[in-house]
Amino acid sequence: MRENRFRRLIQTLSLRWLESVFSQNHPGKFGRYVVRSLRPIVKILQPNDQWNLEVFLLEWVKLLKIAPIYPLPKSKTVFIFSCYRGQITQDIVMALLLAWRGHTVKLGYFPKLQSPIKEPLEDHPSAAEYLDAILGKMSGLTNSRVECVNLSSYPLDSVPEDAYFSGQLRADIIMKLRREKFSENDQEVSRVREHYSRLGKFARGIATSFLRDHSEKIDLCLIANGASFENGYFCQAAKELGIPVNTHEKFAFGRARVITHGDAFFQFSDLDKIWKNRRKLGFLDEPFKTLLLNKSWELLNERRSNRGDSWGWKYQKLSHQLTETQLRSILGIEASQFVLVCPNVPFDAGYDGWLEMFSSMRDWLVETLEKLLSSYSGYVVVRAHPAETRPGFGSERISKIIEEAGLDSERLVLIEGGSIVNTYDLMPLCEFAVVFASTTGVEVAMHGKPVIAGASVYYARCGITVPVKDRNDYFKKLRELATGLKINTADNAEDAALLYFIFHYLLQWPFPYDKPSQISAMPLADLVQIDDLSRYIETIDVLAMASDDFDESLSILFNKNSIESRWSWKF
Repeated sequence: MRENRFRRLIQTLSLRWLESVFSQNHPGKFGRYVVRSLRPIVKILQPNDQWNLEVFLLEWVKLLKIAPIYPLPKSKTVFIFSCYRGQITQDIVMALLLAWRGHTVKLGYFPKLQSPIKEPLEDHPSAAEYLDAILGKMSGLTNSRVECVNLSSYPLDSVPEDAYFSGQLRADIIMKLRREKFSENDQEVSRVREHYSRLGKFARGIATSFLRDHSEKIDLCLIANGASFENGYFCQAAKELGIPVNTHEKFAFGRARVITHGDAFFQFSDLDKIWKNRRKLGFLDEPFKTLLLNKSWELLNERRSNRGDSWGWKYQKLSHQLTETQLRSILGIEASQFVLVCPNVPFDAGYDGWLEMFSSMRDWLVETLEKLLSSYSGYVVVRAHPAETRPGFGSERISKIIEEAGLDSERLVLIEGGSIVNTYDLMPLCEFAVVFASTTGVEVAMHGKPVIAGASVYYARCGITVPVKDRNDYFKKLRELATGLKINTADNAEDAALLYFIFHYLLQWPFPYDKPSQISAMPLADLVQIDDLSRYIETIDVLAMASDDFDESLSILFNKNSIESRWSWKF
């Protein structure tokens, strides 16, 4: 045991030192020779595409020498776009898994090994030579089943600065600044805008020209996220050219991916298809329906108490042991009625597709609180997102937004992000809830409470919240709730629980790797020989389905046996 701890310590210290050495200036010809020469030692560490990619690539391609598992899906030519550190590793692994399943993969990349938002924003020139030298070997190592192409020198199409471009540019700036509010006259903002404007024109121009020229040879585009930076422009170009495109993203669960067929991941278009067919799929039949609802409540209680292995993140404090009297005493609202307002982390609410009624979450919050304080007689409890105080989650705080707006009332209660108050203790106590795009909207609805959403978020399309047509209708419905309109939410509670199940257990697909360390712990050649491999094979096959294929497979993918097998449990 002591020897293992010592070995892990050596690995950690070595890795940190090497990461600092190669964080920007990547190994040249001689450096790569040294890394290859130290292969037995390097393999003890974990994959890092900034300096040791070649060593691990030689290990990963061994997967293609292992006999496939039948039946195989119809073979396709899949284009994967990739850039940025960490993502390149994940995309190579995904490309090899797709090739093992019988597909031909063309991995187009920009030679970028910096973070898209961390300084310096420009990559060191050595990144291109380093990646080209290594990824250029991929076709030979895989017998042309996977080919890597540096797209950075491909001819650019002219780029229209249309509504999509403007929305994407603003979202990228917000992600970099980690705040929604900024002045265009600020020198730093100008620098950031110039960078992401140039990046957007470059990425969209190449995406359009490359995909147009290869559209006859590409059956499917597969893109991580599809909503930000270069990935967003490639997703949009595929949609505009009519090329089938799927996106994937790590979301709420560890070792799982949300897959969205035909659009950027946050549109969750697969959810609409499953929800529309829920009766046909048997989700409304007993006893299956009750089993699904029970799983939803088990999951919600895990989130509330920070228990279980499902969630990839845990934010709540364990104050759920407080009685209602104790909780109300902390808030200072005693037996009074209150409305619960749940904003998102400010910078993480700027996706253009959500902003149909409000230009930002900040505007939504300020205008909503003004309306509630003027029309609602009870308390207005604002629960800042518990993650907003964590490192890397930006400089904006809900408290600052409220202060700058001059909102001051004895009936306005702010619960800071780091408060010990558990959000889930508030849900059954509130009269109704107002949210922007937070998942708390579904969770409050599960408690049988009316919920109104200020963003064009996925669950607002599914009938579990107060229906809102536009901005004017939003304020009309908000005023009606505030002045005592009673809404029957009995059916909404069950529907919300069912939607919660679908969103988490059906929209998120098991995937073996979140971190490079997991890849080194279970190399690809070992992965494909594990006992429960079928759940991962299913995910890879769903990733390679076009939207029409997915539609036709709903009854196969989402029957009781398939769900049990995917999550390795019994109802």
